Amino acid sequence: MISRNVLLYRIRKAKEMLLEPGSRIQDVARKAGYQNMNSFNRMFKKFSDITPSEFRKQAVSFHTS
Repeated sequence: MISRNVLLYRIRKAKEMLLEPGSRIQDVARKAGYQNMNSFNRMFKKFSDITPSEFRKQAVSFHTS
C-alpha cells in the first residue's frame, strides 16, 4: 500500500501539471503514476474535495478574474 505522504506528493505534482497550458488530464494522471483515470479522479477528489477538471476550471477562473 502506498503511504499517505506519497499520495499527497503525487496529487500536489498533478495540480502543478494541471496548471500547465495544453496539459491533458489523462497525461497528468499517467505522469503522476496512475494507471487509469478512475483511480486518479478518486484519489484527487479524496485529497482535494474536487475533481481534476473542477480544479483546472477553478484555477483558470481565478487567474482570469
